[in-house]
Amino acid sequence: MISMTIEQWLLLMAFGSIVGIFGQFLRVIAGLKKLSDEASATQTTIADNFDSGRFYRSILIGSVAGFVAAFSTISNLSEISHEVVLGIMAAGYVGADFVEAFAQRYLPKPVTATTTTTQTTAAIPQAPASSVGDGFVG
Repeated sequence: MISMTIEQWLLLMAFGSIVGIFGQFLRVIAGLKKLSDEASATQTTIADNFDSGRFYRSILIGSVAGFVAAFSTISNLSEISHEVVLGIMAAGYVGADFVEAFAQRYLPKPVTATTTTTQTTAAIPQAPASSVGDGFVG
């Protein structure tokens, strides 16, 4: 088992998370190019097609994937090779891709505002007005 101080654990967490985020930013660049191509094909702007929620989720997933990769590969904080750094960046890139593909395949699709559903509304019974009191609640 690796014995580190709390400062070293926090440094490992921060390092892995930040490097994972950098890996995810590489994926974001590729995604922005795809959005640009879609926007020019549909005569819209990138801002019309940009999903900020998905962006922040992917950055968070890249951060977690980077931390997990750093935790599993780094045993000495004073000796980190560039191969390890590139591996953690790759984990940030691939980790978000894997989680999003898994979620699209196995999780239910969210209901959007454009989805039409039939809703029934039931009448909510009202309590009779009280004849006592001053009309204030509480």
